[in-house]
Amino acid sequence: MRYLYTIFFLFISSTVFSETYYCAFDDYIGFDQSDNNEIKEFKLRKFIIDIDIENQIVVTDENTDDVFIGYADFVPKSCVTMDGSEIYCISSLGVAFSFNKVNQIFKFARILNMEPWLDDITLGYGKCSKF
Repeated sequence: MRYLYTIFFLFISSTVFSETYYCAFDDYIGFDQSDNNEIKEFKLRKFIIDIDIENQIVVTDENTDDVFIGYADFVPKSCVTMDGSEIYCISSLGVAFSFNKVNQIFKFARILNMEPWLDDITLGYGKCSKF
């Protein structure tokens, strides 16, 4: 029984600190691979993201978001935090994401470097609000 309580506590504690944010790009630029790496402005998009700074977890629901962020549950990623209010992550898909809880600003970069080079290289930033 003690084992069951431990598993239940660990499951609950890992979801308690997560906060859900609705984020929108203010600017989103990059190199368009399909157009000979021309520099372009990309469509400004919005997405929903769960952020747990204390436990260094960032998760998106890729089925409902307007843009593929690359932080679904099944995608390996690594995050570090600073000062209890900032989180910096990179996923195995070459997507870097940072978020500051104080000013609720995010920064985003897609830098996948796998042949054949079909993915656009992008950089963006924006603002989030609690959902």
